[in-house]
Amino acid sequence: MSNIAGSAALCALAISVLASAVQAQETTGDLVSMNAKKLGKDDLSSLLGGAMIEYVSARGIKYHYEQKADGSLYGHASGFQNFNGFSEGKGNWRVSEGGEYCIDSVWGHSAPYNNKWCGVVYQAGNRYFLTYPGHPEAKPLKLSIEKS
Repeated sequence: MSNIAGSAALCALAISVLASAVQAQETTGDLVSMNAKKLGKDDLSSLLGGAMIEYVSARGIKYHYEQKADGSLYGHASGFQNFNGFSEGKGNWRVSEGGEYCIDSVWGHSAPYNNKWCGVVYQAGNRYFLTYPGHPEAKPLKLSIEKS
């Protein structure tokens, strides 16, 4: 094998190994194996009350909302095809007794879309991830959390 062909093969192998390492952190099980901390009720209540939250759903919808300390939320979402790509929403958020982060909101006006779910939040360093119980193979959603 020539030096160029050998270098190309080595480069391809390195890219493949790197891609596998990056991909290896894309499931809930991988977050657990890399020692990400599952946040409990008290930590979540403190972190999420009065926070601005952003995430992109598995369907590509970008949610941005403000969560008030009283449990209400108001926000915007983009990427809804049937709402001309943009929608406003309002509803409620809470942290369950079991430490799950729960949302119950309605988006849109003429054809409302109900967005209701509960998930588990993990912290890995200064990054936060939303996962869904019972789906360890699902890709965690990266949460952007800003306190005002």
